[in-house]
Amino acid sequence: MIILVCLCSGIWACSQKVRPSATPSTPFDALVGHWEGPLGGGTYIEKWEKLSAEQLQGEGYWIRGQDTILVEDLRIQKIGIHWTYIAIINNSAPTLFTLIKMEDEHWVFENKEHDYPQIIGYQQEDIDHLFAWTDGTVKGKQRKDEYKLARVK
Repeated sequence: MIILVCLCSGIWACSQKVRPSATPSTPFDALVGHWEGPLGGGTYIEKWEKLSAEQLQGEGYWIRGQDTILVEDLRIQKIGIHWTYIAIINNSAPTLFTLIKMEDEHWVFENKEHDYPQIIGYQQEDIDHLFAWTDGTVKGKQRKDEYKLARVK
């Protein structure tokens, strides 16, 4: 009798479908949303959406007055075992940066071969504030650009 109860319980448990969550989380979920901040007399805007547990898609653009100065198609994607930041600026060829640091809500991506930047970083300061930066050298001189972004609700 006990064996029959255990067998029936096991069959019932196996027949229950496990419902997956809507979209499994990624290490970068804090980036999802619409972010804006001042940049060079204009506004820099970055928007991110989660496509899957291994991919976020984004866009970044810089607007000054009525002009769109810069347009970036962005992606954070797991390629093999590595997380990769992919930037396509003004319809150019994709540039890939590999994740080299990930702690809490702090991410750093690097591509030592790229002209500028060689490093792209994000640090979520709180739920509504994001600090982003690009860093590297240009013609032998150190350069760092910083972006203080606020979530747009």
